[in-house]
Amino acid sequence: MMACKYCEDLLISYEESDMDFTPLFQSGNFISFYIEKSMLYKGMKADAVKMVEFVSIKGEEFYFIECKSSFPNPKNPKPQQATLKKSMEVELKKSDPEKSQKEVDKLVKRYFKSDLEINCQDIYTKLHHSIDLLLTSQLKIKEYTASDFPSLGSPHVFNVKFYESSMIFYLILKGFDRSACVQPQIALNDKLKPLKKLWGIQVKVIPEEKARTLGFIQ
Repeated sequence: MMACKYCEDLLISYEESDMDFTPLFQSGNFISFYIEKSMLYKGMKADAVKMVEFVSIKGEEFYFIECKSSFPNPKNPKPQQATLKKSMEVELKKSDPEKSQKEVDKLVKRYFKSDLEINCQDIYTKLHHSIDLLLTSQLKIKEYTASDFPSLGSPHVFNVKFYESSMIFYLILKGFDRSACVQPQIALNDKLKPLKKLWGIQVKVIPEEKARTLGFIQ
């Protein structure tokens, strides 16, 4: 599916996180909307609304797609935070030698969120706001056309009753292999539990190789 005719004044680009998502828009298998680049989203940014990169439909499946090239890889942890945490442990023990290791660990955990936790919280916000936006648009009870949301892709995703479809959230991680996606999958399942219960949404953390197999990227 080609980008809408109202987008000719915009930079036509389907790249995110160093991955080419052209098949998502031009293969004919998907109805897709580049929501993060849309005029609709640009008008909301000042109010701290966050969005996933793409919303897409294939058959009766409704996809929310987020991609990351800088997601914390459990196989290659950043050394900076480990150094800071160790320094805090040393200072806590020095200031109160009677504290047990368990108490020290609890205090350190309270002040240091892992990179994985921080990223999962950000994704939770993006998915939550994306669902809210689509639901809000559908409550207006109108058919949307390309002139309503001039952007890259098809605004017809706003006309599909996504709450009647099977919903899947895909997090695509560049530079990860399948085994490196396991820990982020567990952490994200836990963080997104409320949305999973409310909407029955499936959560899938996949490497770029799998995204290519699914036809999302070149």
